[in-house]
Amino acid sequence: AMLRCSGRCGNNNNNNDGDNNNLRLLFERQVRGRLDRRRMVCNSVARAGFPYSCALRGHFGCVNAINFNRTGDLLCSGGDDLRVLVWRVFAPIVPRCHVMEGVGHQSNIFCTVFDHSGEHIISCGADGQVLRYSVDLGRSKVLPTEQYEHHDGPVYKVSVCPTNEELILTASEDGTVTLIDLRCGPGSTPPALVSAQNAFHSVEWHPTDFVFLTGHSTDGVHLWDPRSTKESLITYEHYGASSVSAATFSRDGYHFVTSLRRRFPMLYRTHDPEPVCCFFNEQYCNSCTIKSCDFVGSEDEYIVGGGDDFRIYLWKIPQADSDPQPLSDLPFEGYTEVGASKKRRLFNVQPLLRPQQVLQLENVPTVYQTKAVLLGHNSIVNNIRFHPTHHIMASAGVEKHIKLWSPYPLTAGSAPSTGPTAATPSSILHTILGLDESDQESTEESAQTLALFDFFRKCTFPDAACSSDAWIFPKGLTRLKTALARPLPTRRRRHNH
Repeated sequence: AMLRCSGRCGNNNNNNDGDNNNLRLLFERQVRGRLDRRRMVCNSVARAGFPYSCALRGHFGCVNAINFNRTGDLLCSGGDDLRVLVWRVFAPIVPRCHVMEGVGHQSNIFCTVFDHSGEHIISCGADGQVLRYSVDLGRSKVLPTEQYEHHDGPVYKVSVCPTNEELILTASEDGTVTLIDLRCGPGSTPPALVSAQNAFHSVEWHPTDFVFLTGHSTDGVHLWDPRSTKESLITYEHYGASSVSAATFSRDGYHFVTSLRRRFPMLYRTHDPEPVCCFFNEQYCNSCTIKSCDFVGSEDEYIVGGGDDFRIYLWKIPQADSDPQPLSDLPFEGYTEVGASKKRRLFNVQPLLRPQQVLQLENVPTVYQTKAVLLGHNSIVNNIRFHPTHHIMASAGVEKHIKLWSPYPLTAGSAPSTGPTAATPSSILHTILGLDESDQESTEESAQTLALFDFFRKCTFPDAACSSDAWIFPKGLTRLKTALARPLPTRRRRHNH
């Protein structure tokens, strides 16, 4: 079988399967004297998803980057507050507090990753810097040990080579992918392996082979050999979905999933330029921010991604003998003719599909059944990371806090997740126009920031707005532009003498 996952596309009605599997594991413990706890947790994920969650509060702004270390006991994060924080995932105290703070960035942080030893963190951001920190949990504030400033624009992504952690790839707004060799020191000029006219949003090393993926803002996804980058090894078919937010490998490197602007996530086999399938939900949208997807499960059986509607979507990867459903087999409320030979079908859903999304669904096999939808965020979800050892998932985005998700209670502070709290039009107008300024160094959520991104979301998808949102257009938009033109308040910094 070309796809390694087992079972067909699941839904939330198959709850008895997980219970029966767990009973079978308990019977095996009685007979063989041992219990496969990992498989038991996997069955719980298949049965109930991630019903428990808790929040990590410590950032003063949007959280743009999260990543686990290899063992899954530490989580690093970075955001608009210019700080890199390290958290103990299984800390016994509630609420959790970060155990290390890295400083040194001059603008928003976009990516933070551990190296494979877990002894260092590499971060990058809008200031064009790539910083390397030594993980020292005994110190509250840590300065970078190495600093690289070779890009002419923001750096969106860094990736550490799995076979040699001295080699780091960086993807930048200046249209280059560079290779940093830490053995050469910060004074050297890293070579540009790939150059293009527009921004690279993503780069990632293959988990086992000496090749890497790039995700471009206008030119899709390519596979490269760093020893010869005149031409890419594979150019992947994207059917018009050229703006790639992120491309993430599975743990064995056999598959990767792409997060696409204004499209649905797509799954590929690394050796095949044609997509395996895309993952559909009528409420899913990805237009306002740069997002990433990830694989979930002990054998990467699921795909997870966050949306502009504050939700997290979990899809099951189809088995090789369970072909995704073609578009023509779906019931439609209606369609419109475009020319003499082409039909553009429109689902009777909110928001309506864009023509580019219809093109994607008509050409790519599609998974329509969503395994689970997780609620709990109050704004756009950008980044999601899953750790297979403990089956813990972390998510973050526009809000100041990070959410940890689990199939079982993490601590006494974790509770079943609840839906988001919607902002009313009056509160959105009140906060957008600067009538509610929050503390710049507070972990409390900023109503102004949340309302601003909610406004962008509703401008992008007007059908997603409630009927009372008509005040936004056109006078509200003019006042919004006036408010955004005002100088921002000076950020108060704490000076240690």
